[in-house]
Amino acid sequence: MQVCVRPTDVTPRPGDPAVTSHLQNEFLIAVKSKDAICSGSRRINVFRQIYGPGGSHSPHQHRTTEHAYYVLSGTARVRIGDATFDARPDTVFYVPPQTEHEVHNPGGAPYVTLVISVDLDEQDIEPARVRRTSVGGPLCIYPENTKPRQAVTRRIFNLQDEPLLSPRSTDVSFSGTARLAVLRHTYAVGGKHLPNAHEASEQVYYIAKGHGRVGVAGEMFDAGANTAFYIAPQTMHEITNLGDGPLVNLLINVDL
Repeated sequence: MQVCVRPTDVTPRPGDPAVTSHLQNEFLIAVKSKDAICSGSRRINVFRQIYGPGGSHSPHQHRTTEHAYYVLSGTARVRIGDATFDARPDTVFYVPPQTEHEVHNPGGAPYVTLVISVDLDEQDIEPARVRRTSVGGPLCIYPENTKPRQAVTRRIFNLQDEPLLSPRSTDVSFSGTARLAVLRHTYAVGGKHLPNAHEASEQVYYIAKGHGRVGVAGEMFDAGANTAFYIAPQTMHEITNLGDGPLVNLLINVDL
């Protein structure tokens, strides 16, 4: 199973013309897909969507998956349920299961977003809805509204941690997902997270900006912008900033 997916590995696929226009999909990681470079995850699917000028995805919903969008570049209009938002770089959107949503790029430049889709069990859906109502938070998180904190442990160095989405947390911008957590990790020059593993979750590292090195199961990879890594449960992994500027990593965690 391939664990490192670089931008040059991916072949863009046109969106379904029945429900999309001017859309290209780049499938990176999937539970099961002949188009994804890394196929065989437990619950997590990650792909990039590139909407050309005037591109759109008509209203739709997903019965047993929850979604998050992370805007990589460009601007668009995103509707989730009854609320419509302006999308811009580094904005995060959460789409609960069984919630209608749509995307439209009215501008003259491409709009690029990272889509994170998590397969859920039937019993996940109603508890997630109850948690979202009781704890909640905005379905759209702009970068200026996050809650950054300095991560200080014996295994982490020069890291600013921004928790964005979580099933349950008081420190996060949105709490109440079913299984998905998303954190933006910004490593200063020389920053690193030493080898570690997680017993009951799978993760994806997505390098949004900068240059570093990522280790997965003892194998080391050069990590540039828009490179993704799949980390299976109980798998040792690490990351180091090798560049002369910040390294921004999206840490995507899914409880199994």
